[in-house]
Amino acid sequence: MKKLLMILVGAALMSALASPAMASLTWDYLFADGDGTSLTSPYPGAIVDTFSGTRPGWTYTGNAVIYTSDVANKASAPWSALDNAKDNTPYLAVPSDGTSSGFPYVVTVDFGAGSLNYLGLHWGSMDAYNQIEFLSGGIGGSVVETITGDQVWINDGPAGGQAILNTNQYVNFFSTSAFDAIKITSFGQPGYPDTSAPYAFELDNLTIIPEPATICLLGLGALSLVRRKK
Repeated sequence: MKKLLMILVGAALMSALASPAMASLTWDYLFADGDGTSLTSPYPGAIVDTFSGTRPGWTYTGNAVIYTSDVANKASAPWSALDNAKDNTPYLAVPSDGTSSGFPYVVTVDFGAGSLNYLGLHWGSMDAYNQIEFLSGGIGGSVVETITGDQVWINDGPAGGQAILNTNQYVNFFSTSAFDAIKITSFGQPGYPDTSAPYAFELDNLTIIPEPATICLLGLGALSLVRRKK
C-alpha cells in the first residue's frame, strides 16, 4: 500500500513538473485555525513557529513585531475560521509606524533548513500591498518566486477584510523552485495617505517542512489546487 501511494504521489509530481500549464508556485487552503495544532497531523515533519512558547531557531530581521489581538493603528489579528473570531494567540506583524512616509516595511526570515519546497502561513487581511518573496541563498539571496495578497485571496469579497474568511486563510504554498528564506513586505496602501490606517502584513503559524517530506507533499498539493499563479 505504501509503495502504491509513493508511485501515485511520484506520478502526480512528475505530471505537475512536466505540464506547461502548471506554474512553479501553487497554493491551496486546507486550514484556517487559530493555534496551529492541526498542522502537524496531516503534514508530518512540519516545523511551525506559533510566535509563542518554544520557537524554531529561524533568523528574523527587519520590522518584525509580535502582537496578540488587534493593536490600534498598528495591526489587525488574523481571522480564525476555527474560532469564528479574531486570532487570540500571538502573531507576527510587519506593521505601519502610524505614518505614510516609512513604507515599505520588510521582514526577512532565514529558515537555515536547506532547500525547501513548502511554506504555510495563516495570512491575515490579504491585500495587494502584502508581498512574499521566496529566496534562494538565504537573506539577500536571489528571488525565485513572488506572490501578493490579491493573487491569493478568494475573490468573492473585498480584499484586506479584517473579519472576512476569504481574506484570512491558512495558505499552503508548493514551489518547484527550492528556497531557504523569505522576504515579507508591507508596501502600504497607495492612494490612501491616512496616517492612522494599519497598513500591515499579519501572519501566524509560519510553517516549513524540510526535505525529503516536501517532495511527497508537493505531489499531493498538485492534486488539490484551488488557485495557481501563471
